Parts: sequence; C-alpha cells; structure tokens
Amino acid sequence: MLIEAVAYDLNIKKVNLKQLSLRKTYKNSCYFASPSGQIVTFLKYPNQFVPLGVVIKRDVFAEISHREMLSAEIFWGVGLRLKLPKKVNIPSVCVAIVKEKWRKAKIFFKSEIENFVRLGRYEKLVGAGEGLTPLGDDFLVGFIAAKKVLNEKISLNLDFSRTTDLSRHFLLNAIEGNFSENIIKFLEVGD
Repeated sequence: MLIEAVAYDLNIKKVNLKQLSLRKTYKNSCYFASPSGQIVTFLKYPNQFVPLGVVIKRDVFAEISHREMLSAEIFWGVGLRLKLPKKVNIPSVCVAIVKEKWRKAKIFFKSEIENFVRLGRYEKLVGAGEGLTPLGDDFLVGFIAAKKVLNEKISLNLDFSRTTDLSRHFLLNAIEGNFSENIIKFLEVGD
C-alpha cells in the first residue's frame, strides 16, 4: 500500500516495511512490527513525532489502523531526523516540570531510584511501573538523553524482556541517540 505521509523519520528508510504486523491500535496512533521486530508507529495528524514514526492524515490512519498485516511504501511528506540538538538551552519552566516528574518518580520507586542511578543498576528500572511505556523506562529514556547531551558515557546492560515492545523500541532508539519530538523540542527551547 502506498501511504502518503505528512512527516516521517528518515530512519524509516532502513526498515523493511513489507509484512508489518499490527501490535496495538490507539485513538491517535498504532504500531506495527516488522519481520525483524522493529517497531513502526503510524500517528494520526497532528501528533507528537517518535522514532521510526510516520505522521499520516486522518483518513489514511482510519484505513490502516485496524489492519492485521500491512505492506507499506511511504511517499511525500517531510523527512525529519530525531537526533539530539547540537545546542541545548533548557528554560527554567521546563526545569520545573522535570523536577516535578523526578519527585513523582522518587515517590513511585520509594526513593530507590537514586540508589539505582548511583550504583548503575539501571536494569532494575526496565519495565518498572504501569503503562505501555512504564515509568522506569520513561525515566531511563530521559536519563539517556541527559547523558548524551552532557557527552557522558553510560554503561547499560538491560533485559528488554521485562518491558513492552514499544518501550523497548524507545529505549533502543535512545541508546542510538534518537528521541521523540517532545524530548528534542524540550532540549532545543531557549529562554
């Protein structure tokens, strides 16, 4: 099927889009797995942009979001890279939001999160918490982004069998330096 994109991650060109199998459908997004297990997310316009994501018009989304199998060829649209920005200017209002999320994460993990980070026990966070992308995984994606922005090395030995397919997808992309549009915008915004 030819799919007209509004926008797409340029890395999508590296993925075999033949024989994609539906994993999950939501109100504004659906994600498929390639034969090799890579996750491709189709997002109803307008929506946040994610690694290996394709933003499509509403009528196209309605057509593909409930197919069990899909073979796609992407055309048109704007190809974007979801790499971290070279310059980072985080405004104080954003810092306040991050501090609040950190406070909630510490409550959820009963303050163990600081020990996990201090001791490098990141594997304890994988799959921890509820949701399609558990809180521990969301924290790790942000932590990886921070380490990359600071050009600090991080040694990760993660067991992805403990989390969801979609969360594993986001973690693997983070390790490669690819992040969702919201993380990149957060880092690019200046005061």
